[in-house]
Amino acid sequence: MPKLLKADFGITVEGSLIREYTEVSPNKYEEINIIGKGRRDGKEIMILAEAETQVKKSDIDNFIALARKIEKFYPMEKILLSV
Repeated sequence: MPKLLKADFGITVEGSLIREYTEVSPNKYEEINIIGKGRRDGKEIMILAEAETQVKKSDIDNFIALARKIEKFYPMEKILLSV
């Protein structure tokens, strides 16, 4: 995925892309399939990706809703991907 991000979006991945559970409210966690940080043109970017074997519209809608929920925890520019 780092090579594709570089080739397709000009993003250099910094560190690892990992699976994470983020606490969105007290004792309520949301799974983020792939999360990491990168840089494009010197600017920090948060990489968020949803991994599904068969993507449905509801999967994309849920992923966008998740990205909105975690905005306060990660207020930087983001790139959202479905893989």
